[in-house]
Amino acid sequence: MAAALDQIPVPFWAVLGPHRALSSYTGPCWRVQRSIDAGEEDIGFDADGWVNKEWLLSVAGGGSLTIVRDYDRTGSGHDGVPDNSTTRPRCVLNGVVDVGPNGHPCPVYDGINDSLAIQNSLGFLRNSSSVTMATISQTSVNSIGILSQAVLPTAPYQINAAIYYASATTMSTQARPEQNVSFNTTLNQVITSGAWVRHIGRVRYADGIVDCMTNGATQSAGISPAQNAADIDASSPLRVGSNAALTSFLNGRLAQSVFAQATIDRAALYAALAPMMP
Repeated sequence: MAAALDQIPVPFWAVLGPHRALSSYTGPCWRVQRSIDAGEEDIGFDADGWVNKEWLLSVAGGGSLTIVRDYDRTGSGHDGVPDNSTTRPRCVLNGVVDVGPNGHPCPVYDGINDSLAIQNSLGFLRNSSSVTMATISQTSVNSIGILSQAVLPTAPYQINAAIYYASATTMSTQARPEQNVSFNTTLNQVITSGAWVRHIGRVRYADGIVDCMTNGATQSAGISPAQNAADIDASSPLRVGSNAALTSFLNGRLAQSVFAQATIDRAALYAALAPMMP
């Protein structure tokens, strides 16, 4: 059976979340830990490609579950892993599965310290001509909430690419192309507080462009100089649910996270995200 992202011809770098997303992936969705005895178990998918809700409830045993590992659907080992047992997003609370608007499971991030570090990701921005980051998320908390950020440790200013909530009513895409540029170029899109958002941010370093699509609305801006990102590895991993410095965290729900070291067509990816709305 075809999966949502099969229609996109560009290879993905990492795909995380409650949906299988790629039919080529045959492994589990999440590894979870239950609150009642700290037992862990891998959870697979149901026939519709969602993490199996009944399986989650069975493992929870009336307690809560947190995510120990979100397996990368590309099979490249770019799994999402929390830093420790206190920073895990939740997926079941006291025997009730955390869900999105369509009743499918969706992780909850606490806005305090929950985040996932993407494994083997120090080279994500290295010498990149372009990157694409996309998410499905929701928040009604009026504070900065980072969905994903990648940085390179350049001086005096860090090269970076990020997508985040600037507030409950503003979704932002941010980029800095070169270490001697003192400011970030930021695109801000007005959203409704509490609304579910499909957001795509692209940093086209070599073209000198940053652009985005937020619930169908598009923006773009120039960035200078137009050149590949620096040819060095990061010193901190690509993160989901927080910034690289671990000083700003998402307080809300984050379903799919999609990453590519390429420029993916925004309209095609936006359409592919629709059936993955939890």
